Amino acid sequence: MKGKLIIGLLIVGIVLFGWVQFFYLPKMDAAVEQEQLEQLEPETHQFSWVLKYENSYMGAAGNTLNLIGDLPMSDIPKTFAQDPETFRFTINYEKGIDEIGASRVEKAILYNATAVFTLIKNMETVEFHFSDKKFTVTRKRVNDWFGEDISSFIDEQIFEEKVQQPIINNEQLTEWFNAYVGGES
Repeated sequence: MKGKLIIGLLIVGIVLFGWVQFFYLPKMDAAVEQEQLEQLEPETHQFSWVLKYENSYMGAAGNTLNLIGDLPMSDIPKTFAQDPETFRFTINYEKGIDEIGASRVEKAILYNATAVFTLIKNMETVEFHFSDKKFTVTRKRVNDWFGEDISSFIDEQIFEEKVQQPIINNEQLTEWFNAYVGGES
């Protein structure tokens, strides 16, 4: 009887092991991969993922780099430059706008600039340099567009309502983008 119980438990263990290895874990890995892909686009990014990077000072370079690394377009190779004296952060993308897609770039600049200014309190300017063009966004232009200090957007529901939903709905994107970049497009 003891031998049959051991063999039965062994069979159950092998079946459970197989189920975990061949069904459960691959499904979990696929879900994690899908969630990471969703973080690459402004329409599907979860602002809650970057709330941990909130900081009063841009001088924490690692914090700012990690923030940029978790925002949309993080899949595009890039380098960074930071000037704490002028509160300017520059992102140098290694691709051109046509290569990435103009619509994706514009939406990501709207989303990312707003997120950076919301989370890094003393950041004043973010420059987005591409191999063929550059855009400069200032905190003042962002605040002017919204008609309020965007530091209140730290609540993920407010950020989603005021930033992400208009991007998803393509609401005034051209005007919004031109307001952010000062008509540089």
